[in-house]
Amino acid sequence: MPPSATGGLRTTASGRPPATGHRVAQRNLWVSIPALMLGFVVWQVWSVTVVKLNDVGFGFTQSQLFWLTAIPGITGGTFRILYTFIGPIFGERKFTAFSTIVLVVPILWLGFALQDNGTPYWELALIAAVCGIGGANFASSKVPEAQAAALKQPEMEAGAVTGFSSAIAAYGFFFIPAMFAAMAVTSALWLFIGFYATCLAVCWWFYARKGAEAPS
Repeated sequence: MPPSATGGLRTTASGRPPATGHRVAQRNLWVSIPALMLGFVVWQVWSVTVVKLNDVGFGFTQSQLFWLTAIPGITGGTFRILYTFIGPIFGERKFTAFSTIVLVVPILWLGFALQDNGTPYWELALIAAVCGIGGANFASSKVPEAQAAALKQPEMEAGAVTGFSSAIAAYGFFFIPAMFAAMAVTSALWLFIGFYATCLAVCWWFYARKGAEAPS
């Protein structure tokens, strides 16, 4: 299509720029930033909360506190896989609004539960699990619905890769405090060092070494 009077910007049949590009990107940016920030806050709130629980009268063991920190990681990682497929099915804008609004529930629930230091451990663990849903918001993309129909299959295939890889990354948020809860700190740190060394070796072998199968 030849350049138009809009300075070379392609136009639709009505003479207006298509609903893509800079305008849509700006709109998505202003919607995405608050939504993702809220999701991150809800997901990470237990990392801050657990260090003060015993100060206000909850007599939990150190292992129990580590588990409260770990639980949001397992639910966040698992829901990332679900969110990857749910978003394109119901529409990203609608699903982003819904998945952000529901995060009000665990925050209010946590606020009420902390008013009474007699709240049982199982209830706090359940709240921690629900808070983990905030970590799933990072797996839902924010693609302009006019293109969604044409891009649905590629979007879902690419989203599957993103969802599974981000879910595995989120599980680290579970395993690190869980290992501290289950074993001595020194032993857990040595396991982390061994795992990281293994990851470096795998990346070097498949991507970085000379003659690698998939050089980067």
